[in-house]
Amino acid sequence: MVAIDFIPKKLNPKIVGGKLTLVSGDKKSSYGFGWNPPLEFHAWIECDKGIIDFSLPGVILKGSTMSDDQGPFLIGREPVILAGEPEDWMIYEKVCNIVVG
Repeated sequence: MVAIDFIPKKLNPKIVGGKLTLVSGDKKSSYGFGWNPPLEFHAWIECDKGIIDFSLPGVILKGSTMSDDQGPFLIGREPVILAGEPEDWMIYEKVCNIVVG
């Protein structure tokens, strides 16, 4: 079983893949994943009510602990599971549907 199996069918859930960019709270930097499968990509569940992203907390935590000489990539973002419409600092770019079978 995968996460999509637990989403009611009436919400029309689909697993999609693409890019994810998270903008830091100070708007000076960002962190995320581009589209370069199988090495780099992000996947989430898209449904009629928005997006469900169970892996978002891990992406936020990683971006908060990674840094360069300017400091951490993500500042002021708390790990959350997204269930609904993304906030303006969460930039999802769908590239394709992922078939699970």
